[in-house]
Amino acid sequence: MVYILYINNYDLTAQPFNLNWTLTNGATLNCDVLPVELVDLKAVPKDNVIEVEWITQVERDVELFVVQRGSNARDLQAIGTVRAEGGPSQWSGYRFIDNEPVQGINFYRLITVGTDGQEEVSRVVTARMGINEPVLVPNPASGLAVLHTSTMAPSGSVLRITDASGRTVQESVITNEGMQHIVDMGGLSNGVYVLFLHTADGAPLGHSRFVKE
Repeated sequence: MVYILYINNYDLTAQPFNLNWTLTNGATLNCDVLPVELVDLKAVPKDNVIEVEWITQVERDVELFVVQRGSNARDLQAIGTVRAEGGPSQWSGYRFIDNEPVQGINFYRLITVGTDGQEEVSRVVTARMGINEPVLVPNPASGLAVLHTSTMAPSGSVLRITDASGRTVQESVITNEGMQHIVDMGGLSNGVYVLFLHTADGAPLGHSRFVKE
């Protein structure tokens, strides 16, 4: 497992300082500079394809990006590559078109490959293709989850969660129009629930069954 330490505004006077800590259980410290600073990564469905887009702020000795896709967040396979075009002091935008996405939720990530063969793995992003009912990812969920809808849910739409007995246990209002919405499961007990989505005037937009664990 890799941990990244960021230090920001550690001293308003910009005076030097010493940072010390103890490593245990065979842990080691590697202060190599990361080859790429990934500013943004997203996957956007467009008609019958999904566009994977990313922006880099800094690239150091980067040769190419490998785009991976999977039907879950663990098992992803390479579906294409994009040559790196950035540099150490410029912003660069990239786009890869997935012409054969699977029906349902598609999971994507990038593998940044350096000129020395070293690899850096990005976070995973998702996009939904071809299912009418809303889909909650991940499911089972434990904390924050993302609700994917097949159509734009207008601002003011309501997310309502009911338990196995049909009792409403959580309700929230969507403030931004979109097709992906964050749902906080932190206040729910473990169990089976149903999430209902409807417009502000009560028109149903779909529902999704999920498990909180």
